[in-house]
Amino acid sequence: PGFNHYQQEPFSALARRVKDSGGKVILVLRIMKNADIEEALNSPDSRSKIIQSVVTTVSQRNFDGINVDIEYVGTPPSATTKNLIELVRELKSTCQKAVTNCELSIDVYADSAKNSRIWDLQLLSQLVDHIIIMGYDFFRPSSTHAGPVSPLGGVEKYGYDLKTSIADFVAKIPAEKIVLGVP
Repeated sequence: PGFNHYQQEPFSALARRVKDSGGKVILVLRIMKNADIEEALNSPDSRSKIIQSVVTTVSQRNFDGINVDIEYVGTPPSATTKNLIELVRELKSTCQKAVTNCELSIDVYADSAKNSRIWDLQLLSQLVDHIIIMGYDFFRPSSTHAGPVSPLGGVEKYGYDLKTSIADFVAKIPAEKIVLGVP
């Protein structure tokens, strides 16, 4: 839905207000389905088209950077993890050539420092400005039992919490790279 509106005047007016107040306007690259993620990442041609499209949009519409929100559920094939690194590496290089001070961030699940996921945190932390921990969805409507969406503490009761998650991340990547997103 956002793609349909970003070229219209209401978005342009909002972007100007954000920039006038010292904020940044960031374009989100979002892929949410495992099959779509594998198709996009595992083809060099697809990665190239994504990068060109995203960087052209960032440059033409005066965005300040890109947020990569690729949410693979479960443990992906190792080639997909490797190709996510390639996408981010190529995206960073291309964006920095096109946009001065192009900011790059990536969203990761709160348990990504503990569980095997699509994100190689140590490699990604060398490529991006920020790793954004999605500090929510610990429990959802589909969970087998009720619990808080974003437990601050209570690892003994809930199995995992934000306090433990942050400690796990800080043990793997520089703290200054971490941004915590909470509901």
